[in-house]
Amino acid sequence: MEYYNYTMLAKQAWRILQEHNSLVAQILKSLYFPRKDFMDATLGSNPSYMWRSICEGSELSKLGVRWKVGDRERICVWKNPWIPQPIKFKPVSNEMKVKELMLGDSGSWNVEVLGCIFCPRDVELIKENLYVH
Repeated sequence: MEYYNYTMLAKQAWRILQEHNSLVAQILKSLYFPRKDFMDATLGSNPSYMWRSICEGSELSKLGVRWKVGDRERICVWKNPWIPQPIKFKPVSNEMKVKELMLGDSGSWNVEVLGCIFCPRDVELIKENLYVH
């Protein structure tokens, strides 16, 4: 029963991620993470029982979530999970943005820069992960 409850909490966290314009998601955002994304949200100083429970469930959701490259402004190359590979979906460290790996505003990867930073396998995975709005 405990695992079932944990799974249901993770499902609620997933709904906040997927339906970020819903009333519940907007209320929680205004209360607990007004200047952050849900994935970067913390408990805060005085969390409700509901928020504490959703945060607990979000830990399970975070294990399998990655950014889909589209909003290049907000994705940190080294911090956010975005590479389509198992385990962590991200490189190791730094504060570089995905935008810095691209050729201006063209929406194309700068393959030369990618080759200097990532191993060939990761370069191929990154090139497959382009989704520009």
